[in-house]
Amino acid sequence: HGGRTDIKDGILLCKRDHLRLHNQGWRIERRGNNQYWLIPPKAIDPQQTPIRMKSNTTLKPGNPITLSGGRRAGEQTA
Repeated sequence: HGGRTDIKDGILLCKRDHLRLHNQGWRIERRGNNQYWLIPPKAIDPQQTPIRMKSNTTLKPGNPITLSGGRRAGEQTA
């Protein structure tokens, strides 16, 4: 909402949840350093009570993600 886009502030979502977020009016808010809250649409919760999102994993710098084909995220292709 008007702020700078930075990959370190991103959240990974599967395709299904990404589409649900956009198509059904859900929102994600960041509060504090690493607290993310899921805000339901009014049609589901008229008070739009925030739901705390908990991470299943922590990605640490220097801990690369391996993509299909064995290539690592951020790795240049020849």
